[in-house]
Amino acid sequence: MKLLKRLSQQMFDVENDMTTTTPTKKISADGLELLPLPAPQSKKEAAAVLSHLEMEVTESLPVDLETVEAWRQLTDNPMSGPDWLLPWWEHYGTDRHRLQLVLFFAGGQLVSVAPLYLENGRDFKLLGSGKVCSDYSELLIGDPVWVDRAETLLIDWLMSDDSPRWRSMHLEAIDSDSKTLQMAHGWNDRLTVSDLPGESVCTIALPADWEQYLKSLSKNHRKRVRRWTRQHLETEQVQTLSTEAGWSLEGAFECLIHLHNLRRSDLPEKGAFECEQFLGFHWEAFFRLAERGQAAISAILIDGEPVAIEYELCNGDTAFAYQSGADTSVTELGSPGSVSLMCRLQAAVANGKKTYDLMRGDEGYKSHWKGELKVTRNVTLWPSTFAGNLARLKFDAKRKLRSVASFAKSQLKKRNK
Repeated sequence: MKLLKRLSQQMFDVENDMTTTTPTKKISADGLELLPLPAPQSKKEAAAVLSHLEMEVTESLPVDLETVEAWRQLTDNPMSGPDWLLPWWEHYGTDRHRLQLVLFFAGGQLVSVAPLYLENGRDFKLLGSGKVCSDYSELLIGDPVWVDRAETLLIDWLMSDDSPRWRSMHLEAIDSDSKTLQMAHGWNDRLTVSDLPGESVCTIALPADWEQYLKSLSKNHRKRVRRWTRQHLETEQVQTLSTEAGWSLEGAFECLIHLHNLRRSDLPEKGAFECEQFLGFHWEAFFRLAERGQAAISAILIDGEPVAIEYELCNGDTAFAYQSGADTSVTELGSPGSVSLMCRLQAAVANGKKTYDLMRGDEGYKSHWKGELKVTRNVTLWPSTFAGNLARLKFDAKRKLRSVASFAKSQLKKRNK
């Protein structure tokens, strides 16, 4: 873990020493510039490439800077890149976990990544799993053509004696339209596959014009939004502040923690940032992503004091509303969180975003903003080994017990009415 901290510092030192905006060239070990590797077109060419595709399993960090930079180029999802997943491993990897970062190279260049780790030495999971909610995760990251090639090597490795003696692979909250889901079902002749509904994600399709978006809202909510604009924004009662416009990263992050914990103070559950692992992970991931324009923190203020805040991740087309906070004791705005979200939606439209992603959860407020729910999938795979079959039987037994308990609970409620 200390090695990753040194890697992170090296990355920032190298990047901060750059005095021009010239794009970084990828250089091989022999000093030659690495140009983008074309995808194979014909079946003959694809077969030739596959025969030279190399797979490497990394079990410890750091990963060299060249590989980290190449990994960044493989995905536009900030939650699938090294600036999110490597800090996750630093803060959530424990003695019960074993890194299994699978790298695929063609012509010496990185073309795909399978960001895996083993829990308890036997169960594969994706880096970024769990409470941090890394949405739209993929088993194989990279261009679809190269992913197709890497998939063959990955499943062959998983089924070989060279792989760890694994008993299950759990892939949580997988997009129902993703390559990962297609891949898992394509392996059902070699593995047992369970595909169950997971949590819903919620997205808002954004038009190019704010007025056009307002027309898509319900009549009542449209009136509320227009009223908030007249009363708070047009009168300059509310000001905005963002790291995208010069707010210091440190000050913004501290404000996020304060307002998030303040909002949770009236609820029985603790705020997420009260968890040391969660706090440490986001402190590092946010700074890495913000330096690359893939994360921002924005707040609304009254009399110079922040009253609501949004923590967003982003790529070219999408802003992801990852976390928020608000001082609910502020009565001037009625709902500080709603006004804050309205401001961020306006900014997303102005910045040309096509989607505002409210991420996991089916909270009622999301429908007011024309959010559309989509159910994710929880996928589990088991090998046809003794350990794999036993793990599958335990999984099925737990599901049945939960189903019986849920039925009994519902019957008890009916009797008590």
